[in-house]
Amino acid sequence: MNIGFRPEITRSLILYRKEITVKRVIFSILSALFVIQTAFAQGVTPEDWGLKAFQIQNTKLGEVNYYVTEKGIDQEKPLLFLFSGTSGLPTMLVVKSGEKSLQLGTVPPDQINGFSDQFHVVFMAKAGTPFCDTVEV
Repeated sequence: MNIGFRPEITRSLILYRKEITVKRVIFSILSALFVIQTAFAQGVTPEDWGLKAFQIQNTKLGEVNYYVTEKGIDQEKPLLFLFSGTSGLPTMLVVKSGEKSLQLGTVPPDQINGFSDQFHVVFMAKAGTPFCDTVEV
């Protein structure tokens, strides 16, 4: 019995190998980020980053959070406004897997604090988006 060449099986094997390769690359990148973030992990609240949290209630938008650098808050300085993008992600995202966790920042609060010598930095979050959220994988 001659099975012959079956292109659909060959294509399936190629796609399967590419899928495995992509998963390995993603796993490697996440593992590297995990090691780096674990070594340099910081807190996940606005206060941990030297930010003071405020909130505005809006009938159309709901809850809008904004954060101001606390460094030199009693001094007169110009305001610098930063706005979160349209992704809807929180400022800090904690990815947990068992006992391990990885912190990812969509807007690095440590860089925001770098401007706080010269400016009162006001970071506006997207409406309804918390400062930090946790994802279990």
